[in-house]
Amino acid sequence: MILISTFATHETDCPVRTRSLLVNLKMTPSEILERMETILLRLEIPRLRFQPTPGQRRAAMDFIRELAPRIPELNLRTLCAVLRIILAHPTDWKPLATYFVTQG
Repeated sequence: MILISTFATHETDCPVRTRSLLVNLKMTPSEILERMETILLRLEIPRLRFQPTPGQRRAAMDFIRELAPRIPELNLRTLCAVLRIILAHPTDWKPLATYFVTQG
């Protein structure tokens, strides 16, 4: 049996932990940013009528890179959220995006 979980090793029940081989797949912030860059141009955001332009995608990625040390939950959902904000407020998106991504 293969069990995939988002629980940290110390959060996993002792019987499961002692009877299993655990592999930690947690990525560092640097690895997360690298992965975002890799999929940036082909990322499809669900439930959107229009997908972001390459310029909007680059702006979102540059913004996230700049704020990465202040983002408590850095993950792919962060990128999707910033892109959604850019699409909703194309001219004045940075204040809302900053508030959204830096909240813990």
